[in-house]
Amino acid sequence: MKLVLIIAIAASICTFIAGVMHISMVPSNNINSTILFLVGGLAQIFWVVPTI
Repeated sequence: MKLVLIIAIAASICTFIAGVMHISMVPSNNINSTILFLVGGLAQIFWVVPTI
């Protein structure tokens, strides 16, 4: 049971890092890319809670 918890926490950390990387790409010249990275990054950061 503890191994599953460790894997879930590792997956949530990776998801959070990916969300932060997407948020860091937000200031872009193309408005479509800005919206894509903003929405995708916020969704990934939100998805950390259900993953744990």
